[in-house]
Parts: sequence; structure tokens; C-alpha cells
Amino acid sequence: MRLKVLTKALLVMSLLVLPTVRASAEQDSVIGPGKQSCTDFITVVDGNWSHPLNALHFHGYIAWAQGMISGHNQNSDASAIMPNADELKMVLVDYCRDNPDTRFSEAVSIFFEK
Repeated sequence: MRLKVLTKALLVMSLLVLPTVRASAEQDSVIGPGKQSCTDFITVVDGNWSHPLNALHFHGYIAWAQGMISGHNQNSDASAIMPNADELKMVLVDYCRDNPDTRFSEAVSIFFEK
């Protein structure tokens, strides 16, 4: 029960504190942290981990990535992509350090190319 309350609180807080994104003139299907740059993600990764908002931002990015991967798995005939948390973090951090100007969603999409 406590886990459900904590999870709901984390979700609500992440929606309130994640950076806002300006709407672009063109139609875009990416929402949430996936629209942020890899630089923004790396700033969170390299941030002060004793500050609770930093951890909240990080978990918001990871939850978004897991949701994108889950959606892909649901809509694909290919075998399911199931990275563990450590692999997910390692791949996303490496990709974003190498490609700071790309969107976070592009970092997640590399899992679909494997």
C-alpha cells in the first residue's frame, strides 16, 4: 500500500518538476522527457544526488524510457526488448554523452535497432 502511494506521489511530482518544453510549430508525437535533449539528461545524471529533485528527474527519464520500450514491445512483432535497469542507464548515458544535441527519445530508440 505504501509503495502505491509513493509511486503515485513520484509520478505527480515528476509531472510538476520535469522541465517544460516549448511547443514547436510542427506536429510532434514525442511528449515528456523524451523531448528533452541528451544534454538535459546528462545534466541530471551528473547532478547532485543528495538533492531529492535530481533523483526524481532521473527516475522520470528512466520511467519514460521504460514506457517507450514497453509501447514498442506491445506494437511490434519482433521479440520483446527487455533491458535491465543497469543496462538501460549505461546505454542511455553513453549515447547521450556521445550525442548531446540529440533528443532523449533518440537515445531510447537505439534499443529498437538491436
